[in-house]
Amino acid sequence: NSLSFDRENLSKRPAIANDALRVSSRLPGSANNGVSARSSIRGGRENEMLITFNGMRLYDPFHLHQFNQLFSVIDSRTIDSIDLLTGGFPVTYGDRLSGVTVLNTMPPGTVDDSKELGVGLYTASYLQTLSLNQHDLVISLRRSTIDLFIDAAEQDHDFGTPSFADMHIQYQFSIDQERTFRTNVLWFGDNLSINNSNNTESVDSAFSSFYTWLSYRREQENGPTTETRIGFTAIKDDRKGFVN
Repeated sequence: NSLSFDRENLSKRPAIANDALRVSSRLPGSANNGVSARSSIRGGRENEMLITFNGMRLYDPFHLHQFNQLFSVIDSRTIDSIDLLTGGFPVTYGDRLSGVTVLNTMPPGTVDDSKELGVGLYTASYLQTLSLNQHDLVISLRRSTIDLFIDAAEQDHDFGTPSFADMHIQYQFSIDQERTFRTNVLWFGDNLSINNSNNTESVDSAFSSFYTWLSYRREQENGPTTETRIGFTAIKDDRKGFVN
């Protein structure tokens, strides 16, 4: 089975913090615990779902991933389509058991010149897109605002600072009508410090991931479509707890 959201449908659907994966969790056949942005296929486990972003596999692409994974790291405003494959999917996606979530950004020729600045209850964001001849550039920056509201509301006790941020930069160049070169840089990270009301328990969590990949795609009018991709991934996950 294959279910899809295109860019027009995504823009009409409300999502907390412009969360692309939270939108896809509403598709038939998917399920989550009602709080997390991570979804699974009914009958399968959460870790059986493959998530790809412009062809690159993402590992735990969620903020607060050790605390119910409340937000995904992908800004829905940069997404051109979301495809959810369940039950059966092409062998190119590997041997995942339950399903595949495929996220694709705007293809060449569809990027306009725009700037957007947003502030919400969960995130503050900056989005800029540029298009010049065969060159397209997309920059998406987001930072949490939860920690700012908590700091302003706290009076007698420090409950912690659950902060997170993410960045995505994409550059693509259309060599000709058949060949396209694209490079992506994706970084996201969390820095959490949470305390209980008596200051007898605390936890510090630091999580960050860095992805960069290059891709060369050739679409022949009367022939096959080929894509060559090379990438690098680095993940840091550190958690410390204290009990008095």
